[in-house]
Amino acid sequence: MVIGNTVLSEYDEVLKRECPAIGISLETVDRYLDAICARASFFKTSAFWKPALPDPDDEAFAQLALEAKVGYLVTHNQRHFPTDRLPALKITSPKEFLHILQTAKP
Repeated sequence: MVIGNTVLSEYDEVLKRECPAIGISLETVDRYLDAICARASFFKTSAFWKPALPDPDDEAFAQLALEAKVGYLVTHNQRHFPTDRLPALKITSPKEFLHILQTAKP
């Protein structure tokens, strides 16, 4: 798992905006984000990026995944990551990714 400043900021903004609707506190959001930071590898993305996605807020996720050369971009929001625009990535849902991890050979 990799994290970058822009992605972390997006997580922070969205989770804190939506925390009342999903029934968690601001303190819980901070603990989740701290846990992600403690376990993820930090990756600094370049300043060079040509937007290619329908939602500009998703660009940071695609850029991080491509530049960090991770194999998968795991998201519930698959429709905003068209595979024809991101051929180097496997776009998968969290459920599909857990299945991949469970069936992978050690």
